[in-house]
Amino acid sequence: LCRGIRTLASIGYFTEVSSKEFELNPSAELLKKDSPKTVRSTSLTLTGQLQWESWAETLYSVQTGETGIKKAFGKNLFEYLGENPDEAGWFNDTMLSSHIAEAPEIAQAYDFSHSEKIVDLGGGSGILLTTILNAYPEVKGELLDLAHVAAQAKDRINQMNLADRCVFVEGSFFKSVPKADIYILSHVIHDWTDKQCVSILENCKKANPQAKVLFIEMVIPPGDTFHPAKLIDLQMLTLLGGQERTEEEYSNLFNKAGYKLAQILPLQCRASILEGIPTSKTKIGGKS
Repeated sequence: LCRGIRTLASIGYFTEVSSKEFELNPSAELLKKDSPKTVRSTSLTLTGQLQWESWAETLYSVQTGETGIKKAFGKNLFEYLGENPDEAGWFNDTMLSSHIAEAPEIAQAYDFSHSEKIVDLGGGSGILLTTILNAYPEVKGELLDLAHVAAQAKDRINQMNLADRCVFVEGSFFKSVPKADIYILSHVIHDWTDKQCVSILENCKKANPQAKVLFIEMVIPPGDTFHPAKLIDLQMLTLLGGQERTEEEYSNLFNKAGYKLAQILPLQCRASILEGIPTSKTKIGGKS
């Protein structure tokens, strides 16, 4: 233990106050369970068994196009999380910390004032939807996601005093989605194959043929320039079977399901809002 902590102290975690005696420092404080930050959950998520063993199969994923998690555990990510509540909690906290800063920016960058009802598909803890609803007090919302995020999402809705305008709906967007004016898929589309993404879009079209669809995703730039999306793309390959996409690839997805990529609004967080509008249909809600 001493050797491990001594090594961590040498790179900024813990402080050796005397021979073999150590104290917490500000960096180590962030790793405590009761820290208001989510550094502990993120560290456990990124270095835990799920990521470690899935990434160990990267070569297999590159060679076959199949996920490393399937080879390592025989199931997909969401099945795994459903069976491992501790890791699901870490994962949910990590997703929250990864995207919490972009929620106010999205609410400001896109005009939701003409919408009566927004449905956030795969909305997780509800940070984005509740932020938008707070900014637009006349708009109602529904959050559709799987059971493992229900408690966290419901708690947030209640904490934000939005229970009269926002509800959590347990379900799968591959089966059906509630009717809405605007559908939001925030960091969801990159989880899935093109065929699966088109299926989600088609379910949106069935629920309301006139509704707009917003993707919140990184867009891979052309050329050799480094962009985090190019690295995360390998994460999608190994862990989920999805992918990060270029502007052209997002446009093709929309087209296959009867939508048109109307605009891309870049955000400071390096993600973008990609607006899909139904083709040959009346435009409603948002800016065009």
